[in-house]
Amino acid sequence: MIQVRRLGKQIGAEILGVDVKKLDDAGFAEIYRAWLDANVVVVPGQELEIEDFLRYSRRFGVVVPHPSKSTRHPDHPEITQLGVNKFGEDGKLDMAIYRRGAEGWHTDGAYDQEPFKATQLYALAVPSRGGNTLFASMYAAYDGAAAAPSRSVSKGGPGSSPTGAGARRRPC
Repeated sequence: MIQVRRLGKQIGAEILGVDVKKLDDAGFAEIYRAWLDANVVVVPGQELEIEDFLRYSRRFGVVVPHPSKSTRHPDHPEITQLGVNKFGEDGKLDMAIYRRGAEGWHTDGAYDQEPFKATQLYALAVPSRGGNTLFASMYAAYDGAAAAPSRSVSKGGPGSSPTGAGARRRPC
């Protein structure tokens, strides 16, 4: 039986009691609803091959390859391999590559005319410490900015749009 456990007040849910490889439509509907409600879901304990991962990911919608071709999986361009080429020929960690994308806040696909609907992550290795991937609710940021219009949230100053001209809510 699928269990959904909220992880935070504004964002995050953990999905327990499921093997996404054997997920029927009703079970997927529960996960999808949890994702819409919590914006970030964690489904621990999965052991997926590439085809399993892609099949599950495609249930959320079309999987779009990342624009960075250097990190695409050679046989499955829809998959971006994070940490690719992070070690030099001398075996030393190249910190510039290691930190790429982790130096500051970012959102995947925000530069596209139609931003990514979602990002799926599947860890092949999990560090014993560190590995601090954080998530934020832009819904909460937008709602908070709207509640305090006198506060400057962009270079536009008081009352300007907190999310920019291309902002829109994700359709359900």
